Amino acid sequence: MASMAAILRRKVHRSNLHIQKRLLSVEQPSHSNGKTTPRMEKILVANRGEIACRIMRTAKRLGIRTVAVYSDADRDALHVKSADEAIHIGPPPARLSYLSGFSIVEAAIRSGAQVLNQNASFSFFFFFKLIGRSVVENV
Repeated sequence: MASMAAILRRKVHRSNLHIQKRLLSVEQPSHSNGKTTPRMEKILVANRGEIACRIMRTAKRLGIRTVAVYSDADRDALHVKSADEAIHIGPPPARLSYLSGFSIVEAAIRSGAQVLNQNASFSFFFFFKLIGRSVVENV
């Protein structure tokens, strides 16, 4: 009985994944003007370790390219190797690399990523300060 439930769950999960992939991979009409919106093609993952690897695996299943950010200490980390692209963002202290909002946004601009999966420490206050300075106007 338990094995039957596991098989059913797998089938449901696979069909949901197929639907999600299909929804993200086709252009969908915008509700306001009837035009199509471009599909998501690239995501910058501003995390490291297992969280980043999970996000990248899911993105690849959905056909989305991934960009990892890394410091000097994480140059050979698994999340860097499993990404389609990797961008160096600074020295090993986290406050100078992963926790630096400016470094993360700059990496997103350089990579051309349309989506930024931020880490929990990324400050929205800092992001809005950047918008005020017109640093992200190219995004």
